[in-house]
Amino acid sequence: MLKNTLKVFGSISILFLFIAYSQPMFFVDEIYPKEVKPGEIYNLTIVLVNLGNEFATYLRVSLDPNDISPIDPIGKLTYFTKKVIEAKQSEEFFGAVRQYEKINITIPIFVKLNTPDNVYLTPLILRYKNPDMKELSQTLYFGILVRGYISIGISSLKIDPSDIRAGDKNIRLRIYLKNSGTSTAEDVVVTLNVSYPFKHSYSNLPKMFLGTLRAGEIKYVEYFIDVDKNARSGEYNISLNIDYKDKYNMNYNIVKKISIVIKPRPYLDVVKHFTVPNILYNGEKGKLYVTIKNLGEDIARNIELRVIPDISHPIEFDEKTFFISSLKNNETARAVFKFRIDRTAAEGEYVLKLVIRYNGNWEENDYNVYTKESSVKIYVKEKTSSFGSFYIRYYFLILLLSMLILIVLILKKIYRRR
Repeated sequence: MLKNTLKVFGSISILFLFIAYSQPMFFVDEIYPKEVKPGEIYNLTIVLVNLGNEFATYLRVSLDPNDISPIDPIGKLTYFTKKVIEAKQSEEFFGAVRQYEKINITIPIFVKLNTPDNVYLTPLILRYKNPDMKELSQTLYFGILVRGYISIGISSLKIDPSDIRAGDKNIRLRIYLKNSGTSTAEDVVVTLNVSYPFKHSYSNLPKMFLGTLRAGEIKYVEYFIDVDKNARSGEYNISLNIDYKDKYNMNYNIVKKISIVIKPRPYLDVVKHFTVPNILYNGEKGKLYVTIKNLGEDIARNIELRVIPDISHPIEFDEKTFFISSLKNNETARAVFKFRIDRTAAEGEYVLKLVIRYNGNWEENDYNVYTKESSVKIYVKEKTSSFGSFYIRYYFLILLLSMLILIVLILKKIYRRR
């Protein structure tokens, strides 16, 4: 009489048969490792025990000959490298296995790539002879857990614009992430951490929720960053933190580095300005001297300086634009603007806008047009002293002469009375 019994050791399910009459009878007592990963090679040890009423001889073992599970045996004569193509059937021969005796069978195995997480029933075929030399066969099934892995990495990176220079704004980083593992990553959260000379653009969030990332799947996150205007050229690293969970609700964190290259660029600014004469009176002419310097790391070309007075300013320029051909890094140049102060100008300080416009070095593929706004000041003093204005001196002389005439007339009148 035959009956089927299922015996469980931990998470391993074992199917075996009991035979009521006198025969050898095997079942799986233990296996290890109980958990394997796709794409890996292991020495699988199976512990068999003979619980039959007789001994067995000429035992032969074959693991999954019909390839119904992702567990592939690797025969002793099988040549394999890091990339296993196909494994051969593995067989072992033993002598007599007595009643209640345990034997250990070690079989090299390869777990197929991209195997999903699951417990797989793997057949083990036994062939042996009983004491009467009758050949018998038996099929045992044991469960082995294939636990996949998650491997999230950066598959590609797109930067727009591709050439980054100091002072650039709203640079778009599109980062493509791929799960090269065999299991699904869940609750994926990606955080971009930046430091000087970078910062997140206005209203841009550093944390992105990606959701799930299945095995072999690619998704992207997008960020916008700014570069400090004083950043030096060179290679900089920013970090991408990736938090996720596996199907067993275990938390993981990985950090990926992203390399960003800042290329040289020119950077012009006003370093000095003054007027000649230093003190200007209404109605007078003067000159405005503006010194600019290339504080960047590359040459600036086609430089244009333009002074822009307010429409209410009592200042009139002969020419409002000054041109400079080029400036290498750390070089300076001086622009001169001639102007005249209106006669009715009120005393005070007048702030004028100064715009510097220039091109990058096209020999280094810098076709940008850069603009820098600055300001210059002109101080006007009103002529109120006797030496300030011709008209004031003229009226003063008339007043003085009138007073002298009045005094003379008064003296003559007094003299006549005597």
